[in-house]
Amino acid sequence: MRFGVMFDVHGTLIHASEAWIQAFTFYCKDEKFCREWLENKGSRKALAKKIGIPFESVHNLYREKISANDRIVSLFEIYKQTHEVIIVSNAKKEDVVADCGAVHISLDGVKIFSSEMGKKPDSKYLKRILDEMKWDKALLIGNDMEEDMIGIDDIITLMIPM
Repeated sequence: MRFGVMFDVHGTLIHASEAWIQAFTFYCKDEKFCREWLENKGSRKALAKKIGIPFESVHNLYREKISANDRIVSLFEIYKQTHEVIIVSNAKKEDVVADCGAVHISLDGVKIFSSEMGKKPDSKYLKRILDEMKWDKALLIGNDMEEDMIGIDDIITLMIPM
């Protein structure tokens, strides 16, 4: 039986949510409004437009504020030595690579499945990943109940508290 490990990035390998809040509240006059918008998963680009700042400015500040989740990164590095490991993220590949690079997470030899290919928790997309990787079973390590709780018998989900 072939078994692999899938890691989510934002909120799992990288502390991202609070970094977005910090970046937006730096620019936002109504901190409560911005915090609630982000906690409700509103569009970040729409929020930047609404408060009248270039999204690139917020995005650059966000990238300065992200940090690695050291315990999960250690687990990631251990699994890379013992199993096939992939990244499955609902972010764009360029953002996954840049964010991991910003916090010195090595993606050498790790295949990235990003939003350009599909999105979690779409079961057809995740089954395609299992097929492409030729895995019978997988462990998905994530943090988001809406995205990472997968209703597929062949994928076991381990939820990491934020």
